[in-house]
Amino acid sequence: MDDQISPRVAERVAALGVDGLSSETVFLVAYPEVVNLTTVLTDLSFASYLLSPRFSLAEQVWALEAAVITIMRGSTTPRLHHVAEKIVSRGKAAVETAFGMRQNAHNKRPATLEKALIAASQRHRSCLLRHLSSVRIQVPPFEPGVAAPRNDVLVRRRPLPDLALQE
Repeated sequence: MDDQISPRVAERVAALGVDGLSSETVFLVAYPEVVNLTTVLTDLSFASYLLSPRFSLAEQVWALEAAVITIMRGSTTPRLHHVAEKIVSRGKAAVETAFGMRQNAHNKRPATLEKALIAASQRHRSCLLRHLSSVRIQVPPFEPGVAAPRNDVLVRRRPLPDLALQE
């Protein structure tokens, strides 16, 4: 977190009577920006761009950083760059896993992309994958990889937070 608090956030801190910014209170103080950022990140076009294998990691990290900086009206920091890079690289790895998922362990046919994206999202703990559109993402030729779990297994699993943000 930046050492300097913007005047806009300082006003909200005073208005809400918050003692200081912690990992819990920052969401309360920056609620409008958090909602706007969530809306942008979960947009089908933006999420598809961020995780598409067609673009370079550097371009996608820059786009994620730019979105955060624009919405939060801040500046880039090494920590922001590090977190953005972890989110994008983990998501891209999960997408690559999804592209190679088979229907099950006993055959070599590809799983449907929607099912593979959900399974890869759970396997790699990359929640951004849940917002991908299988129509907007370009699929490379299928090469058999890991098998997708049965549908009842996917339904039973509860979404977990990204590992990229836990340290």
